[in-house]
Amino acid sequence: MLTRNRRSVLLAAAGVLAAPAIGRAQLAQSPPSVQLTLAKAIAGDARLTRFAMLIARTGVDKRLDEAGQFTVFAPIDSAFSWVPAPVVESLLGRRGGAGETVVDSSRSNSVALQHVVAFSYPLSRLSGRSEELQALNGGRLHVDGGRNPVELRAVNTPGVLSAPGLSFPGMARIVAADTFVSNGVLHVIDTLLLP
Repeated sequence: MLTRNRRSVLLAAAGVLAAPAIGRAQLAQSPPSVQLTLAKAIAGDARLTRFAMLIARTGVDKRLDEAGQFTVFAPIDSAFSWVPAPVVESLLGRRGGAGETVVDSSRSNSVALQHVVAFSYPLSRLSGRSEELQALNGGRLHVDGGRNPVELRAVNTPGVLSAPGLSFPGMARIVAADTFVSNGVLHVIDTLLLP
């Protein structure tokens, strides 16, 4: 009886030890998954179609497809609704006389890069404190991590919007945080980051 129990225990142990090796062999045979980048995450998010268009028109999407570590604060589509139509057209494009799309490339590029900072800033790193981050267009983002949800606004941003009479909400709120991808982290915000 003792030998039968010992044999059962040994067979059971052999099965448990063999299971991880079988799992590793199956994983090695499955095709490798494609790594998601910030550009692909933005392009694939139905809430961010206008921001995806902006970064595609400016070429910022290529930068967000490269290796590195970035944080993107991507505005949802409704964030463009409070911006006057001529400004949106200058950012996203409008039809010209010959049917071509006309874009204010300098302004569009600056606005797109206002939403991107170098290095990865997950929500846990932003919460509970205030700080300023350097945007890739040379401007700065003031982050108020003492708020819930975390808020941010653009400060000292060169050449984005200087038209008289324009007024924008001061703070953007992070409405969806921490989409981690191969080259950084994506946060979704409710407002365009304009001065």
